[in-house]
Amino acid sequence: MNEYNLPQKWNLYNFTGLPLFDNWDEGAEANAVYNQKKERLNALQKKYRVASIICAVLSPFIFLSGVGRGYWFVGVALAIIASLIRKNGYITRKTVHEKLNEAASDWQQVVNKHADMFIKPVAEKLMSGGWYSYRTGLKCLIYGKEGCVYFDTSNSTLVAYNKANIKDVTRERLHLGSSTSGGAQTTGGGYTFKNGITIGGGNTKTYSNTVNAYEWHFDIFTDFLDYPKVSLVLDDNKSVEEFVGKAYALLKP
Repeated sequence: MNEYNLPQKWNLYNFTGLPLFDNWDEGAEANAVYNQKKERLNALQKKYRVASIICAVLSPFIFLSGVGRGYWFVGVALAIIASLIRKNGYITRKTVHEKLNEAASDWQQVVNKHADMFIKPVAEKLMSGGWYSYRTGLKCLIYGKEGCVYFDTSNSTLVAYNKANIKDVTRERLHLGSSTSGGAQTTGGGYTFKNGITIGGGNTKTYSNTVNAYEWHFDIFTDFLDYPKVSLVLDDNKSVEEFVGKAYALLKP
């Protein structure tokens, strides 16, 4: 790492010679495919919306006029269709919303692939000896006993530090709050007379489930004025916990 007289900060793309996502062949293709799917699915949703309004308006008139004439069921069918293709209806969810999510997921996989391809070239130039890496979104930390490297493909940042530049490392698992869901279930029952008197009764059981939400904050403080702090906000899971523990043990002064 001493070859580059660290600490230093560079433009990630100039340093590696690798292209921006939009200028990368796979990235440009992923953008085009996603935009085409999004445009087609949004157009389909607009058609559903118009059709749903028409069906909802016609349904009661056809139902009422069809009573006694044998075609009242057409009004019912239109009401069902209107419900299925409304904004959050079953058909709209399956043919539009889920397909949009799939398209976004496919695009994100290519974005992640683009970020991953910077790890090895950067590490080979700036890290000596063994090293580990952890990428979260478009940010990545490469670290080892001698120091660390951080890059972010979204803003072209690349910064590297020797271990001596690191003044402190902190880790914190923050509680974001909790949410509770619940309800009640009644078994058995009773009979109520018109005068309000009830004979018999039921057993009601209430239940609730509380879910606590957490996230990890991992911060590296350095003496490098051009980029004095590297901060990562991470989801709370086993993989993150292992990364935080390992990076903290290696980088903590």
